[in-house]
Amino acid sequence: ATGNLLEVARAAGFEAHGIELNAAYARWIAEHRPHIRLFSGRLEEMPAGEPFDVVSADNVLEHIHEPRLFLRAIRERLAPAGLAAIRSPNFHSLPRLARSAFGIGGSGVSIDPDAHPCNYTRHSLLALLARERFHLQRAVERFMVSYPLKYGMARRFGGRGGWPARAARRLYPLCFAFDWLAPFGGVDLAVFARR
Repeated sequence: ATGNLLEVARAAGFEAHGIELNAAYARWIAEHRPHIRLFSGRLEEMPAGEPFDVVSADNVLEHIHEPRLFLRAIRERLAPAGLAAIRSPNFHSLPRLARSAFGIGGSGVSIDPDAHPCNYTRHSLLALLARERFHLQRAVERFMVSYPLKYGMARRFGGRGGWPARAARRLYPLCFAFDWLAPFGGVDLAVFARR
């Protein structure tokens, strides 16, 4: 999109490269962040070059119609000890299951099966990675309670002070901790695998 992850990676000392399929985003990056090294197109079309130590696909895989080809392209571009960091919505999240079973919970906390060509569970994503010869390092599910809380607080309390804003700021770290403590059923699924 706009290269925010690449900006953070550069600030941390990484030599960051990006890929953007959407021509409008690619133009925006070229205009507003010309220092970003960007390939405009599909990963499979990217010319071979130096291998990467880390390849991140953050909420990308669920939009890919041919995920095995995409994962092969990631694997081919990784250095021998390279790490793939893949994040996707978790189709077996507790909020989505509750919405399906009981009709409770808004669409903001669950997954709309019609929104993605592919939906992944922990099991299906790990099986797909194993088929493409990735070696799992870690799989994490997070509830992402902190995400809507953070933005809801910003909308609600914005520039206001007072005790509600102070209480909300104190509550946010607790929700963030909860995101990491719940081991299964989270909305967010992140997998780290080596080549």
